[in-house]
Amino acid sequence: MILKPRTPLLLWGLFFSFVLGGIAAAQTGGEPASPEALLPTDPAVRVGKLPNGITYYVRQNNRPEDRAELRLAIQAGSILEDEDQLGFAHFVEHMAFNGTEHFARNELIEFLESLGMRFGADLNAFTGYDQTVYMLQVPTDDEESLSKGFLILKDWASTIKFEGKEIDDERGVVIEEWRARRSGDSKVNDEHFKVIYGGSRYADRQPIGKKEVLESGSHHAMRKFYKDWYRPDLMAIVAVGDFDPEAVEEMIQNEFSSLPAVANPRPRPQFDIPVHEGTDYSIAFDPEASNPAVQFIVKHERARRDRHMDYRRSLVEQIVSGMLSQRLDELRRQADPPFVFAIGHAGLGLGLHRQFYVTSRVKDGEYLRGLEAVLTEAERVRRYGFTSSELVRMKSSMLAGIEQYYAEKDKTESGSYAREYYSNHTSEESFPGIEYEYQMYQWYVPSLTLEEVNHFAEELLKENGRVLTISGPEREGMKKPTVADIESIVKKVMESDVKPYAEEEIATSLMEKKPRSGSLVSEKNISEIGVTEWKLSNGARVVLKPTDFKDDEIFMTAYSPGGTSVVSNADYIPASTSSALMSEGGVGSFDRTSLNKFLTGKVASASVGLSDLYEIANGRSSNKDIETMFQLLYLSFVAPRKHETALLSYRSMLQGLLETKGTRPEQVFNDTVSYVSAGYNYRARPWTLEMLDELNLDKSYSIFRDRFADAGDFTFFFVGSFDPQKIKPLVETYIASLPSIKRDETWRDVGVRTPKGEITKIVRKGVDQKGKVHIIYTGDFDWSMVNRHKFQSMVEILRMKLRETLREEKGGVYSPGAVGRYKQFPIKTYELHIVFGCDPDRVDELISDVESIVKSLQEEKVDQTYIEKVQEIQRRERETSLKENNFWLNSLQFYYQQGEDPTNILKYGNLYKTLTPELIQEQAQEYFGSNRITFILVPEEG
Repeated sequence: MILKPRTPLLLWGLFFSFVLGGIAAAQTGGEPASPEALLPTDPAVRVGKLPNGITYYVRQNNRPEDRAELRLAIQAGSILEDEDQLGFAHFVEHMAFNGTEHFARNELIEFLESLGMRFGADLNAFTGYDQTVYMLQVPTDDEESLSKGFLILKDWASTIKFEGKEIDDERGVVIEEWRARRSGDSKVNDEHFKVIYGGSRYADRQPIGKKEVLESGSHHAMRKFYKDWYRPDLMAIVAVGDFDPEAVEEMIQNEFSSLPAVANPRPRPQFDIPVHEGTDYSIAFDPEASNPAVQFIVKHERARRDRHMDYRRSLVEQIVSGMLSQRLDELRRQADPPFVFAIGHAGLGLGLHRQFYVTSRVKDGEYLRGLEAVLTEAERVRRYGFTSSELVRMKSSMLAGIEQYYAEKDKTESGSYAREYYSNHTSEESFPGIEYEYQMYQWYVPSLTLEEVNHFAEELLKENGRVLTISGPEREGMKKPTVADIESIVKKVMESDVKPYAEEEIATSLMEKKPRSGSLVSEKNISEIGVTEWKLSNGARVVLKPTDFKDDEIFMTAYSPGGTSVVSNADYIPASTSSALMSEGGVGSFDRTSLNKFLTGKVASASVGLSDLYEIANGRSSNKDIETMFQLLYLSFVAPRKHETALLSYRSMLQGLLETKGTRPEQVFNDTVSYVSAGYNYRARPWTLEMLDELNLDKSYSIFRDRFADAGDFTFFFVGSFDPQKIKPLVETYIASLPSIKRDETWRDVGVRTPKGEITKIVRKGVDQKGKVHIIYTGDFDWSMVNRHKFQSMVEILRMKLRETLREEKGGVYSPGAVGRYKQFPIKTYELHIVFGCDPDRVDELISDVESIVKSLQEEKVDQTYIEKVQEIQRRERETSLKENNFWLNSLQFYYQQGEDPTNILKYGNLYKTLTPELIQEQAQEYFGSNRITFILVPEEG
């Protein structure tokens, strides 16, 4: 797996979120430490170094119980590759799963599956520019599993075999991974990299490597990379989990001390990224690029991360990033926004160099307009800084965030800790501990002044080290922006009369007065699963499951039958877009921008909308902000806003996305799959620019109000860290008071059906040698809990077989997938999807292999080992999921929606005991029937 760098090139579609870490314990209180003082190390972590140079980190943690997260982290990645090794850092990672001293090819995966662990989820690895990390989760309720886990790490560290045949067999898999990431957008990003990191080794050391080296690079060169860089002084072992830390520390010392230190090791250099004078430019277009984009980047020097002053600087970076991103999002919500979305960020980039950037997706052809908007906002910040109200809100947000992390300090997942510790080894991230980190927030955040923050922002926007990039789809006859065009925009902005940022004052409360409360009229306890069910005076039902899985986490969801199914086809687009339009409009007296500002510093959200068959609601909150969540829920029902600007902004965003939709072959292919598999139903039409004319704010508002005019047939679910008696007044005030007109209705069957028979659809799109196959088996489903379990168990074995054949044996696929879906409403059906990417010249061969797998499942009983692996996977997953709030929220909603006994949630977990080879064969015979659609994507001819 390739670790994608945290650069603006790879952040499409993501809006800014604070990364507060989860770093872990030390002393608190007292005066702030000296700025130059080094950050302490969390005393809950045992950190040591073996005589051979291996560093280790050990921490006891029981989230999840009976599990350990093990990591092997190596300070070596693609940046260290020689010219004849480009791509081999990542290739070595692949070879770790293809034969070591104690595990022959595939034995490693088979062993871990026998423990109930999944390849990909619990067993994986990634390669970046400066690091390679191997990840493993093992059970700790038997000592042998933990011991073997360390043996696996040791084998990876020292005894990967690199047999010539195995290397050559794996080339196909690695090339398929290269092929999977190859796209028009990746090609223009590669061009930008050469400029952004020009003069640096990072410019031409992308971890995926070069195809010609992957295809024919020498075995010797690969073995040399392993010998040079997989050595004790560059390695760290991380172990976090439900175990005795003293015993585990001793296990590490005993297991890894025997690895010899390397005499006269090859020096491990650090590579600089020069900060050039002035501004550089990169303009890149490709026919298959799908993201018209503008970026403004400012490079800075390499940063330290180990002192108190460095931590304080990181807090200021978060503040600047958050405030700038909020301003950009405010621009996005205009009636005619200059971009589809934009995000600003200050932080660490490659090589631990500080970096500031604004990256934006723009409308096709509006590159210079988007660039001017981005530069203008940056210049506004440089000239005038931020306002005191913006800073107050962002401080509040950061303090609220750390409060929630601190409240959950005893419920932190082991994987989160493991990530911190290997990051300490590979990228110098400190881990002072959540108590100490919490104290630093109290020291530093309140004391940050507007003058300090604005000075820092001005320094971020310095003139040297700047890079401006433009990229997008190349079209015949188009006029591409030039460097002269960009320079003209820069000059225009620098000479323009940029005004200071101004904002309107926002209200201090969501509601002027609370609604008149309803009441609770009946209560039912379901003790087997710890659930209480309330019936309210307006007819609504509330299902509550208080838990102690987290100390400060509350989830809410709700449903009512109806959704978009009850409207006519003519009103389908207004109905299906009503959720987004009302969300963009805001609630009550708050438009979306002012609502976002009001909610800054609060851990609360709630929204409502329409799905195909249901009206739905979702929300979450901290304990402190739970009433805010209830108020948002109430206002979403009774006071959505019909906002013309929201319609225009939303239309502009859709237009920007749709203009380039057809340039990406995978998108055209996916649209074909969706439309054909829905029987060409009117409501399954892929979005086109022409469909924008069907947007209608008045209709959307009318439909939305109608769908949420009757709360009496809603069922609400609450799961998390609440006391039912304390939540009761909120339920009576904000849910029992919702309107009820006692409408007797349900969803309507609108006739979406998958075509029957054998169908093949070939999509010819694109010029790259990329193929994709998507096979769908479908038919009627005999709905029951037992049948759902049997079906999914068969699909689990199918996944294993696909991986073994298509990836391991044939080397033709990187990541084959199989997904089973079923539904009871509006009709009882199932779908079984098989998906993989491949060389288009091998499509027929690999489809034939899939058919052979299916035939073998139908005609032969699988080996008992497959049954045992699936049983253990299901048993282990159930152990952890039963202690997760999200699992209970989703499971309760599912069983209530299906009209089933919710205590079946527990019974389902025991069905794994009933699995047999005969049962899997029966399932294959039943579900691999004659109704099959095969979709194939290949390049255009000629």
